[in-house]
Amino acid sequence: MAVRGVRLQGAHITGDLNLEASTLRCPLALLDCSFDSALNLNEATAASVRFSGSHVPTVHARQLLTRGDLGLDKGFNVSAGVELPGAHIGGDLDCTGGHFSNSDGPAIYADGLSVDQDMDCMEGFEANGEVRLIGAHIGGQFVCTGGHFSNPGGSALTAEGLSVDQDMYCDEGFSATGEVRLLGAHIGGVLDCTGGHFSNADGFALHANGLSVDQNMYCRKGFSAIGEVRLLGAHISGQLICTGGQFSNPGGSALNADGLTVDQDMFCSEGFSATGEVRLPGAHIGGMLYCEGGQFSNSDGSVLTLTRAIVSGPLRMRSAVLQGRLDLTAAKTSSYHDNQTFWPQKLRLDGFVYDAIEGATAKERLQWLRRNEKSYSPQIYDQLASVYRRTGHDEDARRILIAKQRRRSAAGNLAGKMWGWLLYLTVGYGYRTWLAALWLIGFLILGTWLFGSVYRGELTPANKPDVQPPFQPFFYTLDLLLPVVSLHVRDAWIAHDAAQVSSVIFIIVGWILATAVVLSLTGLLKRD
Repeated sequence: MAVRGVRLQGAHITGDLNLEASTLRCPLALLDCSFDSALNLNEATAASVRFSGSHVPTVHARQLLTRGDLGLDKGFNVSAGVELPGAHIGGDLDCTGGHFSNSDGPAIYADGLSVDQDMDCMEGFEANGEVRLIGAHIGGQFVCTGGHFSNPGGSALTAEGLSVDQDMYCDEGFSATGEVRLLGAHIGGVLDCTGGHFSNADGFALHANGLSVDQNMYCRKGFSAIGEVRLLGAHISGQLICTGGQFSNPGGSALNADGLTVDQDMFCSEGFSATGEVRLPGAHIGGMLYCEGGQFSNSDGSVLTLTRAIVSGPLRMRSAVLQGRLDLTAAKTSSYHDNQTFWPQKLRLDGFVYDAIEGATAKERLQWLRRNEKSYSPQIYDQLASVYRRTGHDEDARRILIAKQRRRSAAGNLAGKMWGWLLYLTVGYGYRTWLAALWLIGFLILGTWLFGSVYRGELTPANKPDVQPPFQPFFYTLDLLLPVVSLHVRDAWIAHDAAQVSSVIFIIVGWILATAVVLSLTGLLKRD
């Protein structure tokens, strides 16, 4: 008669159970059993193996091969670790409710493990010691919902080069005390950390450089990380959603994602909180970066760093609370949205490029530009002015460019400041040349009154009475104000005392106005 399986329940096994290199043609189920010595399944081949509820000192199962499941679940307890390097599980690897400990090494050592279906470390799973899955491959899902991984001061989960064909869950109830390492891992579906707790103070809470996720990555409501979350060079093919997530690493980087690529949107919005710097230099966001309602705190330095980042969609910062510096150096986005109420005190805007901007008037934007840490940077003014000009707000563009020239003059020496002040008053730095005409008209009126009434007695004829033309104060003033060109009116009169001083002043004013107009019309004033 064919044996359909070997099943023992509640047995106490006092000797060694050595099945090394054995071939078990039928399923083996040792349930709720107690072992005094190690289990040896190195290089064994089996249909399926279940040790649900059993207590064992250690399990050696290097290169174990099963066609079906391996069950280490439902109260399974091991005190000196489980070894599964190079094992191949044809079905599920179920560790749900299992307790894995090892004070001298990994609680689960499974480098190069291959699981054709799911690996479950769900509710009730506890690992006291490192769980190692370096280079492992899971053909289905990797589910750690509700699982507890603990290795304080070390790595709680080491899964460098892990490949999961479907989804990976470190969500509701998941906790890791110690570093979670997913460097170079590939997740074929979603990576869901919603509600998960990652704790490794003064170190990496989640270390996932080079991580690749084919769909979305979630660090949503209930997610918390104490320690740095590092995603250098990671690639998220869907969305990265951190709405409601809590990232904490005071004095360091709360989220460090240099060179991150997100093909769709990234959310750090309502309920999101970061204590420590959020770093996205060189990142590429294929959709929008949405930070509205998020709270960013790093009072000693940059709170959000987007140096050289490219956001293909809008960069939305309205109602984002930024307690620290916002660094947008050389960043690029399709549109920038913010609110004056929530502007940070310090900004880095050099090289920041955007196609549209919303949230403040042109006058208010000047205050925004003045918060740039660099004392004078022409590019930030030119960029803002180009956006206003492109959208038909020419007067706003001129306002910004005039402010640029005033800022440039303010950065010079005393003579440069005085000359800049004159150019601002006379021609608006070349953007309001018509001001010179107003000054000319004003001095014409003033001179006509002064020389025609106040100083008339201080002007004497320069010619004999029979050839002396009558005095015309308007043309006399105009002749004083026009350099180079002479109307020969002032040549016929000799000014004395106060009239002489006033004449010199009017001549100087004429030269200043003429010089300013020439510089304005030639465009020299607009050059940096």
